[in-house]
Amino acid sequence: MAKVSEFLNDLNSHGIYANAALADDFRKSTGMEPCWPVHSAQATAQAIAARGLGGEVNGNGSVAWGYEVANSLADKYGSQEFVQLSGRGSQFREALRRLIATGN
Repeated sequence: MAKVSEFLNDLNSHGIYANAALADDFRKSTGMEPCWPVHSAQATAQAIAARGLGGEVNGNGSVAWGYEVANSLADKYGSQEFVQLSGRGSQFREALRRLIATGN
């Protein structure tokens, strides 16, 4: 079985992922249950539009955001000592560090 940090290595902090497929991949890779928040594709499209940075979401299913996946997994399986960061990329890297610190 893969470590949680190894699973995250294939994700992008700014990525938006189809939740059903991501959750299935996580279960198969790690043997653990997913624990991240999910969003509707419609709400995600609205958030993207509100930020004004471009991008799009296709489909109508639920989606997971890369940095939230990392943060949630680190909260459950990682070190509880962390630095509060505001950028998505920085949060993602800190989550990876927390997981690696506990051998996950």
